[in-house]
Amino acid sequence: MDIDWNEIKVRILMRFVSEFPFLKIVGLLNFNIDRYICSRHLEIGNKDTVEKVEGALRKAFKIIGMKVDISKFFRIEKALLEEMRELLYTPTLTFNLEAGLNFSIQNSDLYELNRIQMIKCIERMQMCCLESQKKPNMPIDILFGDEEYIRDKLVELRGSNAMQNKINELKAGINCNLIKQVSEKMKEYYEKCIQEETRKYLLEHNIRVTREAE
Repeated sequence: MDIDWNEIKVRILMRFVSEFPFLKIVGLLNFNIDRYICSRHLEIGNKDTVEKVEGALRKAFKIIGMKVDISKFFRIEKALLEEMRELLYTPTLTFNLEAGLNFSIQNSDLYELNRIQMIKCIERMQMCCLESQKKPNMPIDILFGDEEYIRDKLVELRGSNAMQNKINELKAGINCNLIKQVSEKMKEYYEKCIQEETRKYLLEHNIRVTREAE
């Protein structure tokens, strides 16, 4: 059977994102699902065609990860997320059929910062590491050091126990139960989209082939 895998993929993704608009699927529209199906030798025979097509798609969507617009998803925790970013950590949220929603915190790229920005970040981190709210004095060696020296100081500060405790404290404010609940709901709906859109496509395909044969 000559199946347009890309058409089914787009149908599933468009329907899925209409239900969960915080998903980012732009990059996935260019994902070569035909190549994936062929490389995994997921051949489709004459028997149980619908089930085999659905099975092949499920395997593909277990590796196709989607980025999530975390700012829309975590409206209540927005202040926590912004504070993480200010401390040079990047909160991320991804989704795929196998893992569901996955929340993680990554280190931001320090090479995107200029000298002044790095000094401000050091000052901000020092404030977070202090028990009191008294503004710390910026070390003279940092003020007059070159960019590589300042960046090394920033790496050292970001890896400190005090900073890790601060990030863990912020992370504890994220509603993990909400993530789990929505994750299960999304996985269930994803399965539904795969099944219904596959069967709809195959029905249309068979009607078209029948008409062409007449």
